[in-house]
Amino acid sequence: MKRCIYCGKKIESDEPICPHCGKNMNSNSFSSSDIHAIRQNAYGKVTKNDNERNGGLTLLVIGGILLVVAIVFFVLSFRFNTAKQRIFTPRSVEFIVSILCGVSSLTLIIWGSIRLVLAVKKLRFYKSVIKEFDKR
Repeated sequence: MKRCIYCGKKIESDEPICPHCGKNMNSNSFSSSDIHAIRQNAYGKVTKNDNERNGGLTLLVIGGILLVVAIVFFVLSFRFNTAKQRIFTPRSVEFIVSILCGVSSLTLIIWGSIRLVLAVKKLRFYKSVIKEFDKR
């Protein structure tokens, strides 16, 4: 399977016309205006996916910070009794905050990782399209 150089969606490798956008995929019939349009589209997609990648990295950083906060609040949920022994208090505000921060951090880390991987994959494709058409 390969991807359409116009819309980026997966198509069968032997199809001359993209079933998604209807553009001709025959590289022998590209005019100079077609090449210009393809390059402009690819540059726009690179910018968009750069922003997606940065958004994924931001989510990973925020998720990491929330994970540290969750660990701190979990440690704070242990109390000392009069005999200086640590006692776990699951109904404390600190424990509830640690659970909420932990769940939020894991959600953000997973979401950020998926967003980052997809954006990097698309960036590689569109950069290869730009590289291919810069040679022409």
